[in-house]
Amino acid sequence: MMARPLRVVLVHNEYRSGQPSGENQSVEEEVKALEGAGVEVLRFSRSSDLLAELGPLRQAMHAVDPFGTPTIRREFRELLTQFRPDLVHVENLWPMISPAVVRISRQQAVPVVASIRNFRLSCVAGTHYRAGKNCFDCEQTTWPAVRNRCYQESAIKSIPMAAALRNFSNDLKTLDHYMPNSEFTGRYLQHVGVPKHRITIRPNSVPDSFPLTPLPSSRNLLFLGRLSHEKGVHNLLDAWVTSEHQEVGLWIAGDGPLRSYVDTVAQDDPSVRSLGLIDPSQVNELISAATAVVAPSLGIETFGRVAVEAFAAGRPVLATKVGGLGDVVSPESGWLAEPDVGSLRVAIEVFAASSPEELLAKGQAARKRYEAVYSPASNLQILMEVYMKVSRHAEGGQ
Repeated sequence: MMARPLRVVLVHNEYRSGQPSGENQSVEEEVKALEGAGVEVLRFSRSSDLLAELGPLRQAMHAVDPFGTPTIRREFRELLTQFRPDLVHVENLWPMISPAVVRISRQQAVPVVASIRNFRLSCVAGTHYRAGKNCFDCEQTTWPAVRNRCYQESAIKSIPMAAALRNFSNDLKTLDHYMPNSEFTGRYLQHVGVPKHRITIRPNSVPDSFPLTPLPSSRNLLFLGRLSHEKGVHNLLDAWVTSEHQEVGLWIAGDGPLRSYVDTVAQDDPSVRSLGLIDPSQVNELISAATAVVAPSLGIETFGRVAVEAFAAGRPVLATKVGGLGDVVSPESGWLAEPDVGSLRVAIEVFAASSPEELLAKGQAARKRYEAVYSPASNLQILMEVYMKVSRHAEGGQ
């Protein structure tokens, strides 16, 4: 008798659609890959878009969501009872699902694994970044997050998030297995108390759907992402306008709080183009049209999806040595700089002065790195190994 397929409940609170999310994209690609491998995937999801649609009363009641509303708890228990999964895979729990689902899984003896793509285990905002600098005020207690208005810049909204993170801290730090997306994120997990034997590095992957085209005849550098301080856009532009880059262009695609600043610089400097928010269907073509991609983050990145997208297209990356970005980009596949204007200026000038042969060699190294580490096949293999290691299915429990 043929054994039934592996059954997985995938838990994900989707980020708002108005702010393009690499994490949402990674989850969608993950589900497709699992289903293609014959895994039965049942989603348990909520969308943060719903918050904007709620009336004043429900908005006020939203404060209890991080603890797990009675509806969430009931629906999740019923799902586990009816679907009888081999394991639960947690992606994002905040703000509308809650770590209560982890506790319920424990009560029903269902193993739980988690993808780790942020710093939510020790930071209400999930970024360890506040007021223009890295912040670690909540490593011992989460209450500074309330004083600092860390969640959506609101003290009121930060209270339930801080309280829930503290209440469920032990649940979140004692899962069956963790899958951080970089070596850096793996070290972070150990720092907050997760045993090393429960950690498997699983880098994010991107589809191999980029056209492998020759480098463009005109040289340009592409920034693609949220136009915010932590992403380093301000530093990038300050470095750009004071650097010697001759006929090299800078393209900036995205939206966010610094959009007006980007537009102003673009109006004054003809070498800068502000492209605005790009439709996801245009991303592949835009990256392939670039000579290289720049990721100048100031905030601590757990990974760097745009860098891997560049690698898939055979494009090198200029990145700051911040968190997981330093794990993704190397001198063979691009250029690394400290997260300050002076270092970025030097890196920009080195890029601008690079010969076509140097650019081609870095692009080829980037593509090889993608194929070896960041391809969907590599990602799926690691994921399935973790699943079989911890699931009840592997133990013959069902």
